[in-house]
Amino acid sequence: GREEFVAPALHQAAEHQGLLKTYLNEVEGIKARLTSVLRKMNKKEVVVMTCNHGQSELLMNFVCSSRAKGFDLSNVLLFPTDVETKELAEGLGLTIFYEEKIMASIPKEEAGIYGDTTFTKIMFAKILCVQLVNELGYDLLFMDVDIVWYR
Repeated sequence: GREEFVAPALHQAAEHQGLLKTYLNEVEGIKARLTSVLRKMNKKEVVVMTCNHGQSELLMNFVCSSRAKGFDLSNVLLFPTDVETKELAEGLGLTIFYEEKIMASIPKEEAGIYGDTTFTKIMFAKILCVQLVNELGYDLLFMDVDIVWYR
């Protein structure tokens, strides 16, 4: 990781502002589509995760480990950041919510180090998925995909 915070360059700040504008312009439609997914889950408490392709092995590990231990994953909602991870998660039987307009800017590779550009973009995805589910009135636990559950 880094031991100091480097402020974003002007072009990076403009990129983030553009993404935020897209989100704010699209948020009502996003919430309507997400509400539909959450209603189909029929759960009041949701485990929220996000994952890009670079973390997909960790996602597979979480799912396989959870199933081997008998955990019900029907309350897990994954926000994939790319089509490859979306398709993988669907193949694993997870409930997903993919919003390409917002997630398209998230890199597919894993972060190189804590705080790098890829890391900060993935953090944006984490903030959005928590904010959206919370705003819709659901209780949630956010967790990273590099965690496994124990009984």
